[in-house]
Amino acid sequence: FPSHDKETGNYTITHNLDSGGYIVLATAARASGTGAYIAKVESLSSNSFNITVFNDSGTAVDGDFTFSLML
Repeated sequence: FPSHDKETGNYTITHNLDSGGYIVLATAARASGTGAYIAKVESLSSNSFNITVFNDSGTAVDGDFTFSLML
């Protein structure tokens, strides 16, 4: 499950794959129209990755998102 970091809009997802050989796709809940958000996947490692959510002005914001992890 995602955990919210102290920085606005930044979430760390921890897993037990022990491998960096995976792909993550993320989508913000408000993905279109005025006020749309963008979910950016960052910092993939063998046991975690980060997702940062941005508003349409490029400012990090707390927002809902979904993600899929593929091996």
